[in-house]
Amino acid sequence: MIIFILLIKNNESSISTNSTKEVFVLNVGGKLMYTTRDTLTYIPNTLLSSIFTQEKQSHLIQRDNNGRIFLDLPSNLFEHALHQIRRWNIRANRTANLYLSPPSWNVKQEFDEMLVALRLGKYRQRNNHFFFCFVCTRFV
Repeated sequence: MIIFILLIKNNESSISTNSTKEVFVLNVGGKLMYTTRDTLTYIPNTLLSSIFTQEKQSHLIQRDNNGRIFLDLPSNLFEHALHQIRRWNIRANRTANLYLSPPSWNVKQEFDEMLVALRLGKYRQRNNHFFFCFVCTRFV
């Protein structure tokens, strides 16, 4: 059984479990999201990892009225990226060739812009276009 304890320290809302995994409540574009420090710091050298590993940058972090970290990003796109990072973390997939794919190709540009803003740009899914040549009846 996991017991959750609400911790409020330095105006930061976080939840801690008895398994030493710290859970954070993020306000992303007005939507509350729960995730662990392990997930947020899974990919090094990103904005997320720097926010949650470097205390000296805490004055640069925006907070909502309840002290939660606020990210002014599209919540649906951030949630999609967070879910993919969470899966990598659970599977411990550090060495795999990883990329973050958009929830739909209709929002790929906006999704990629968000990844760049979070310093996750190198994990963007590349455009893999395959064209079928009807004249020569093969893929080019």
